[in-house]
Amino acid sequence: MEVEAARKERGKWWLWGRGASARKYADLEEGPSATNSKRGASARKYADLEEGPNATNPQKGSDQEPTKRRCYACGALALLVVVVGVACGFGFGFARLSSGKGDETAATIDGRLNFESVFGSNWIRRDSGDEVTFLVVGDWGRDGLDGQRAVARGMASLADELRPDFVISTGDNFYIGGLASPSDSQFETSFVDVYNAGSLQVPWLTVLGNHDYGDSGGCGTADLNDDACLPASKRSSRSPLHQLEPSLRERDWRWFCDRYYTYAPSKDVELFFLDTNPFIKEYYNYSWAHDIPGGLSAQNAEGQKKFLERALESSEAAYKIVVGHHPFFSNGYRGGETDLQDALGPLLERNNVSMYLNGHDHDMQHVVGKSATTQFFTSGAGSRTGRGFTVGENSMFESDEPGFLSARVHPENGARLSFHDAQGDVIYTWSSAG
Repeated sequence: MEVEAARKERGKWWLWGRGASARKYADLEEGPSATNSKRGASARKYADLEEGPNATNPQKGSDQEPTKRRCYACGALALLVVVVGVACGFGFGFARLSSGKGDETAATIDGRLNFESVFGSNWIRRDSGDEVTFLVVGDWGRDGLDGQRAVARGMASLADELRPDFVISTGDNFYIGGLASPSDSQFETSFVDVYNAGSLQVPWLTVLGNHDYGDSGGCGTADLNDDACLPASKRSSRSPLHQLEPSLRERDWRWFCDRYYTYAPSKDVELFFLDTNPFIKEYYNYSWAHDIPGGLSAQNAEGQKKFLERALESSEAAYKIVVGHHPFFSNGYRGGETDLQDALGPLLERNNVSMYLNGHDHDMQHVVGKSATTQFFTSGAGSRTGRGFTVGENSMFESDEPGFLSARVHPENGARLSFHDAQGDVIYTWSSAG
């Protein structure tokens, strides 16, 4: 209890993104008439000071004096709130939010989303001296079967000790073809009911995998021998857009998914989340890329590339970590994606990206790419594994048993990443400190 109380007192985090709902700070700029507003009391007081409490039907005479006194009191209280907020280091988002461009339907400003508005007030923005800790798991959504529940127990066991700040999912969140609707019960059977340990009740920051787009390729084969092929009638109801629905957080507050977004848990660490599916040229040959709402044909890979370029170039974090579903380099069953190497590789190298985290191959790997600048970690062993490896890339570690990845990133002590088996035991560790 003392630890939780301390966590709540230490400030707030910020999540920068492109498409979840975050009304709170946008309403400060949109004004009191914004629909579905969730403004705090201080925002209403600012609106009253600017427009007057009786702006729509002004009254003259002695009745106005009490109103003025109430208005002055509101102003004094609002000013006090601002001063206290700034002194505490969080305030109303003035420091990093600017007016202008943004998805007004999602209430983002310049593509930046406030973390508190998504996950509530219990989550903190760390001081620069604090360690950032998180877990990484991918390719997991199988209704608790095929080792998924065992890995979840291992994650919970480690989380009791590590106390991660959040969990990252590297995609393929719901097999075999993603959610059929925002109310699909698989959200419960593959996520809510599986990762239900108290130690895993932290934000889950997720990206989309190919199976989240409706891809059921390989069904009925040795690769996916237990997965039935989806008929066209069922496949057409699948859509990656379902996982982007803010309404999912009404069923489990931990969930967040978007096409691409950035998140800075501290001054020293920034994460860049991507939807790598639009960069894989082969996918455009398949019907699922075109016949579902929000499919690949509706995506703008070049626009996402420009987003990543601007975000990386403007970041001042010592540790830049990019997250996507597909691997740049891999010795696994599916192998690395040259399309990603060609499209995004130069951006990672030019901007000194420290790590790239992915799934897709159902295993765990640490690969050093063509440049020693970036370390590549595959964490796609959240459920079914056992496909073996080829020889080719410069692999530091590989395992095709079920498991997950943990990360600790400290501004002075460096980064420390460990792979864990389904029991939560460490089977490999890499440290930037050597």
